[in-house]
Amino acid sequence: MLNAGLQVVDVLLRWMFSAPQVWVADVYALTLPIAIAACFPLTLSVRGMINIEAVGRKLGPLAYRILRVVADLALLVFFAIMSWQIYKYAQTALAARRTSFYEGFPVAPTWFLVAAFLAFGTLIQAFIASRSLVDRLPPPDDDVVESH
Repeated sequence: MLNAGLQVVDVLLRWMFSAPQVWVADVYALTLPIAIAACFPLTLSVRGMINIEAVGRKLGPLAYRILRVVADLALLVFFAIMSWQIYKYAQTALAARRTSFYEGFPVAPTWFLVAAFLAFGTLIQAFIASRSLVDRLPPPDDDVVESH
């Protein structure tokens, strides 16, 4: 919503002052990654990532369960690496005092927030992957009777 509002403000200010408002581009560039990263935890929690199940369903129920666990673990690893790498980039941006192009706003806080959202998504995916692993294990054999 903020970015949409910024576009409206930019258009109005361009019309009123007959000049581009360059600060809008900086704010937009700093808030867009946060807006995108903020969507990942919810998307992960509702298992909203794209699944391709055609192959798994044709291989049978056991193969399907195994592929689902592997996919959940791969997504966990992917998000862990992404959050770690973006956090490292944020540290580098902070140390180098990187700023936005036009107005010189610091960029590190943006990337620390993005890393935090991705880390939160990683925690959610870790929970989902652990549940997937437990839920997809073969059920215990009912024919086995414990002897006392």
